[in-house]
Amino acid sequence: MGGLVDFIEFSGGGGFIGHSYFLSDPAVKADLVALIRDRVKAGDPRRQLVEIKRPFWRILDVQQAWR
Repeated sequence: MGGLVDFIEFSGGGGFIGHSYFLSDPAVKADLVALIRDRVKAGDPRRQLVEIKRPFWRILDVQQAWR
């Protein structure tokens, strides 16, 4: 059984106070949809996350993945 909290790292832009990142980045939007609508947990292949060390994850940068 997993822990209660997962921490997701995102190194993209975040605007002035750091809360607008989910509006501008498609990877963050997709991750939020998978989490909230589909209830997909971190570590599931349907979420584009890279494990750092549980419970820490990083959102996979889709643009970098294609390079």
